[in-house]
Amino acid sequence: MAALDRSLLVVIVDVNPAMWTAEAAGEHAPFVPIIRHLCMFINAFRALDGGNRLAIVACHAGKPTMLIRADEELDRSLHTVLDTALVLVLLATPDDPAQYNSVMNCIFAAQRAAIMIDCFAIRTSSTFMQQAAHMTGGVYVEPTAQQELGLAQLLITLALPDRACRALLRQPKAHDVDFRAACFLTNQLLDRAYVCSVCLSIFHHGDIIECPACRSRFPPPPRLARKRAKRAVAPAHGGPVIGGAHAAAAGAGSSAPRPAL
Repeated sequence: MAALDRSLLVVIVDVNPAMWTAEAAGEHAPFVPIIRHLCMFINAFRALDGGNRLAIVACHAGKPTMLIRADEELDRSLHTVLDTALVLVLLATPDDPAQYNSVMNCIFAAQRAAIMIDCFAIRTSSTFMQQAAHMTGGVYVEPTAQQELGLAQLLITLALPDRACRALLRQPKAHDVDFRAACFLTNQLLDRAYVCSVCLSIFHHGDIIECPACRSRFPPPPRLARKRAKRAVAPAHGGPVIGGAHAAAAGAGSSAPRPAL
């Protein structure tokens, strides 16, 4: 089969052990049954076409680890399969606002390459993944404890069809997607923010002379510039004026002899 007909599935599995403990699971399904359902979905994907390829990434709190890598032939021609590429995220850890910029860059790249991102959030909720699924045409699902018992059926029904088939199916619609951005400094979600014109980092205030993300320097805002100008010309405790031309004038005046009265 030609490489153009191949599909690539990238499965990203959250393996944070703190989120898969029995205490964290509660009434939800534990880790091993969830992985069994995921294996059923992967087998269904491989059975669709012998040319389909698979990559599995395990994400920990430290760094991701590639568990299964697509073959080298496919790696050399990834640009030929981007139209049929799919990313499936199995998430259990809440969002980290400090990763906002990195996540949004990945979402924009996937959107530009027409790669759908599907997310199944197990016992958690993710604003980042809601935005990713909405912007790339994927699905975002938060299965209940009862639905986790049949997670394989849910995965096959919602995540297995390609983009053309999904247009003919009744897929779950995203409601009330939170598109608020996170401040680069405080990691707080903001309704209104200031954006760096170079790297597009988000800040909760505009009194920034140098962007802490890309180190680009900007002229001070007019309000801050006026404050600095007033501070430069204001006398300190009634003493001589200092700073710039005022200091030179003050120095020249103090050195000149005064006329006697």
